[in-house]
Amino acid sequence: MAVLYGPILMAIVTAFVPIRGGVFQWDQVSVVAFESINGDIVDALKLTLLVGVFASTIALAISTGIALYCAPGIGLGRKFIEFLIFLPFVMPPIITGLALLISFREADVPRSLLTVLIGHVTILLAIAYRT
Repeated sequence: MAVLYGPILMAIVTAFVPIRGGVFQWDQVSVVAFESINGDIVDALKLTLLVGVFASTIALAISTGIALYCAPGIGLGRKFIEFLIFLPFVMPPIITGLALLISFREADVPRSLLTVLIGHVTILLAIAYRT
């Protein structure tokens, strides 16, 4: 068991206890290592929540409009529209991501938070449309 859990335990201990000259400095236990990355983690969390909220809202609005248009017996080209909505969802995620990346590059769209948002909306459309 020590062979399996030893490296994990060592990583946890060394995150809090500094090592100098191969010796643990038990009198200097601190969380200084985490303070330096705290700001970056908070910024990443903010961006993640921002993208999630906006992508869900946009996908819900678009899919509601498409669902109303494609109501059974009303929408023209309903099957084709559904095919376009579900295609990115049923393809492997790496293929969908690569297709979006190539499309953005060919259209000279710089990679930014907007492209991340478009990618998330593309995937969420199928889920929002189906529900």
